[in-house]
Amino acid sequence: MRCSYSEVKFVYLDTIELSQMKGEPPARLNDKIAEDLGHWGDDNYFFLLDFVERFQLGHSGYVHDDHFESEGEIITIRDQLLAPLAILVWLSWKIIERAFPGCPTPGLLCLEYDRSNPRKDLTVGDLIAWRLSGDFCLRKDADIRTY
Repeated sequence: MRCSYSEVKFVYLDTIELSQMKGEPPARLNDKIAEDLGHWGDDNYFFLLDFVERFQLGHSGYVHDDHFESEGEIITIRDQLLAPLAILVWLSWKIIERAFPGCPTPGLLCLEYDRSNPRKDLTVGDLIAWRLSGDFCLRKDADIRTY
């Protein structure tokens, strides 16, 4: 597909502006929609729905479940069962921390929740390729040439 440089630049800047959340630095081409921009669960569904409707794009080849998790898949049954235990451990530690200030926090309480997406997360570059082609395609499949 052949596009003028000014068209590619306009699409790039417009898509970056749309994908940028308020108060955050501008998105880069390799930023993932879920992991880097924070659109998890239904947020990414509504974001992409707005993206397709705003720019009147085709979406015949797009399957949402191939790229993103739904709300129910993000918080699993294991997480729901372990949540009360985690709250009890956290509360107990806060009581100990007040009684004995300066105690180091145990490693169990320092673990961050891993929200890595096992699916093929779309990137901002994929959105730009989708917009330039008019129908869904990934950046690696799009052959965009400027003149």
